[in-house]
Amino acid sequence: MSTAKKISRNVFWLLIAEIVGKGFGFIITVLISRYLKEAGFGIYSFVFSFVVFFAIIADFGLNNFTIRELSRNKPLTSKLIGNIIPFKILITSILFVVMTLTTFLIDKPLEVKLLIIIAGCSLFIGSFTSLFLSVFRAFERMYFNIFVVLSEKITMLLCVLLIIFWDKGLVAIVGATCLSFLASLSVAYYILRKYFTKFQLQFDRAFLSKILHASMFFVITDIFIIIYFKIDIVMLSMMRGDVETGLYSAAYNLIFACMFIPAVMALAMYPTLSRFFKISIKKIADSTSKLLKYFLIASAPFVLAFFIMADFIINLVYGKDFMNSVTAFRYLSIVLVFVFLNFCLGTIVNSINKQKIGTYFSAVGALLNIVVNLLLIPIYGVLGAVVATIATEGILSLLYLFYVNKQFKIFNAKTLFKSARLALIVIITGLTVYLCRDFNQILVFILSMIVFSTLLFAFRIFNSQDRRYVNEILKNKF
Repeated sequence: MSTAKKISRNVFWLLIAEIVGKGFGFIITVLISRYLKEAGFGIYSFVFSFVVFFAIIADFGLNNFTIRELSRNKPLTSKLIGNIIPFKILITSILFVVMTLTTFLIDKPLEVKLLIIIAGCSLFIGSFTSLFLSVFRAFERMYFNIFVVLSEKITMLLCVLLIIFWDKGLVAIVGATCLSFLASLSVAYYILRKYFTKFQLQFDRAFLSKILHASMFFVITDIFIIIYFKIDIVMLSMMRGDVETGLYSAAYNLIFACMFIPAVMALAMYPTLSRFFKISIKKIADSTSKLLKYFLIASAPFVLAFFIMADFIINLVYGKDFMNSVTAFRYLSIVLVFVFLNFCLGTIVNSINKQKIGTYFSAVGALLNIVVNLLLIPIYGVLGAVVATIATEGILSLLYLFYVNKQFKIFNAKTLFKSARLALIVIITGLTVYLCRDFNQILVFILSMIVFSTLLFAFRIFNSQDRRYVNEILKNKF
């Protein structure tokens, strides 16, 4: 099979796995939020956000390391997995004890502490599943991921439906995650043993030391990213209580679900940009401004839809109990502009072998997010967390733009003029929305999209040259 076909096949199966996982996950989250209401959903969100800090350390960056090393040296599989598993058993046991002790130091009811311990069991189980999935990816047999994802999500969905039917409460729902993770682990383990390696547990101290040293960079990056994405929920719960945490989580989950779109776009362009880097740095420089424009344009429908139809979407997805999260959801939608930009810019930076820059920026983002949340959440609650999220993503965009411009000199008179025209389009579209604010929200959204799309062509922001460029990217990709 040719490299291009292999890449396209891998992306296809990863895409399917993502769609299946996100789709089932979204349905499960909606069912849980509607069942638990604001306070219960706030507890649920806090519990898993708290536990994930320990779970990411348990992974220790070994998933990314496994993909990288086994893709280069597949005969190493048995030795690598045989050494990693005993280490993961040891470190997850230690972290579980540390997490349990930490749980009793926080100011939360005994039931919440029990939920944290149960959730910890499920996520630590999941860390082994993730390791096995890394082997599937390293061997470029991503279609096995589908079976693992389906086993987890279908088990969880069935459990949630039964729990809601019998009204068993929050403890049962968190307990169901253990069952669903066990189901996916069983499927992943069976596939690993049958199709990849019948490994034996072993302990090669020198070999394991080399593995852990190499994986440190990955775990540090992962920790920063998790702090960056989850610390606001933990801080909101500790400072303002379960109801506000539930309201914020409801809004944030909808925004988070859309991050799948720029992630897929970035995945599609990454191989081509990496190839451009080997051929000519000028090709990446020429592509950068175009790609930034495309990502900005792609973010517009989501921002407009969420901002205009916030009331309709929240009521449709979560019901009337979560209507107090409408304001947070509306303003949080603005962050998608920066999220799309950061996916694009981060991929460009990675394609030129500057991954450490992404780690440094992630560290800045994590620190900034903590500081701004500490300042704003005690005073403004949910809206303080929203402002912190927008500010953090915005600062990251500026840092990335500054670095990318330093590398490629993308800001010149021509690009600034295009940026000014794009800003004018946004202003005109915004004024249209404001003037029609009293009309039906769905009609206002449709009108805003018509205005936005028409102006893109009228101002020649997107033209025939852009269409040819996109076709070239796709051809190179597949």
